[in-house]
Amino acid sequence: MAACAGPTVEATPGEDPPSAEPIQVILPRPPGDPEHPLSSFAVWQGWSMRWGYNHRFNRAGSLIEQQPCTDAHIRAAEPCRARLTLAAASGSGPDDALLHSDLVLVAVRNAGAATATREFVVRGLEGEPLHVTGDVRVPAGPDWPDLPHRVSFLSGLDVGSLGSADKMVHLAVKLRDPVDGPGGVRVPVRIDATFSCDSGECPPRDRVDMSFRVGVTVLAFRDSAVSAEEVQARTTYGWQRKEPLAPAATSTVVSMPAAVKGTLLALRGLDVRLDRPLHVLEFGLRVESDRGRIWTELRNWRPGMRNSKRPYSFFAHARAGRVDWTVDLWRLEFRHAVVNRRRWQTQMRWRPRGRHAFDPMAERTRLIEWKVQP
Repeated sequence: MAACAGPTVEATPGEDPPSAEPIQVILPRPPGDPEHPLSSFAVWQGWSMRWGYNHRFNRAGSLIEQQPCTDAHIRAAEPCRARLTLAAASGSGPDDALLHSDLVLVAVRNAGAATATREFVVRGLEGEPLHVTGDVRVPAGPDWPDLPHRVSFLSGLDVGSLGSADKMVHLAVKLRDPVDGPGGVRVPVRIDATFSCDSGECPPRDRVDMSFRVGVTVLAFRDSAVSAEEVQARTTYGWQRKEPLAPAATSTVVSMPAAVKGTLLALRGLDVRLDRPLHVLEFGLRVESDRGRIWTELRNWRPGMRNSKRPYSFFAHARAGRVDWTVDLWRLEFRHAVVNRRRWQTQMRWRPRGRHAFDPMAERTRLIEWKVQP
């Protein structure tokens, strides 16, 4: 049975987020023993952001927050709910960004998921490697006593400057294995970051002040329901000052084993490292689980960029560079599940006028509601 979706209404630049009109989806009943408990949840598949001209790293993010949707909710015909937030801010220069984020809705037997977020703040000197560690505490689901196995993966990431924006040099966010504790699960998180700025628009003697809001999902399951395997993808690419990446190569495909029906790739860590501080024109990391592929995006410039948003873009500059990506994932094979891939695309019109990166203008929010046939 095919999944059904209602109309999608996108935000236009300058309008309020259309959070009052949720995306509505119906998932068919998962296969397997009808007496086995059901659950449903969203799995974050990454995001990408593209500006009209290049900027310092001021804010970029995509984050899923959701309530547990258990067997009791599904059998009572109650909707499952998740909220997706996309964020982008270019800093002192006005611009328009095109953003999109991917997620997969899963209905499964003998497994359950819960999500939580936490803010981490990285502070220090420009140009120096900085790091912070801490735990995200995820509340246990009501059926978790019967689900002995755990894996954790990212449900999103929202990075923004608390002071003046800087240029990215290194950014890494990694999750460690979840640890059971009173009332829930503790997921250790480590963030490594290096930001710097070597151009005229940066304040003198500036410091790094970056907020990282990290979303974490814990999946609890039985052996009979899910198998989980760690996989890693690596890619490196570079460009010259007069020869930017061709459009087809901007999103670099990393070969992965072919995905099959009921198999998902879930992000559990990323590490992106540049060879020098650079303005960013395009940035993103996306997973295509149905094709078993990872797409990485990082672009510094394109021809005609300096004339795209006159007079502001006059100060945009093309530079040669190289980027190294390492992406850690779980390959999750669900034995009795239904999956439904969704994408939301929207535009962000950023007009600074003294606004900080976490101003409401920098965010678009969409409510997603779906039901599972019991």
